[in-house]
Amino acid sequence: GIELDTTKATKQNNGIIAVKVVFRTEQLGILLHVVDGQVLVKGVKNQDVETQIYSGDTIIAVGDRSTRNKSLAEVCEFVRESTRPLTITFERKVMLAQNTSPEAHKPSA
Repeated sequence: GIELDTTKATKQNNGIIAVKVVFRTEQLGILLHVVDGQVLVKGVKNQDVETQIYSGDTIIAVGDRSTRNKSLAEVCEFVRESTRPLTITFERKVMLAQNTSPEAHKPSA
């Protein structure tokens, strides 16, 4: 079977966490698309990582190469060129309950 390193999630104060996921197979099994110039996960077909990666996660690094401001084609090229096991870093926005102000929940008159 495919062994998978446990996900290392580092929490940051601004409600964004970075998640490192190790891929050991040639095909990653994730669907990507571009939103506002960032490469995001559209869907996950790889059962080995489906509990670690979520739709809407942003790819911020492939191996030790930053993918910020890179095109989808460039990100795919990084993945193709990289040897396995390959660590890909994803960024995820986390909704923090304490950030919501009471005013946000009042219906507008």
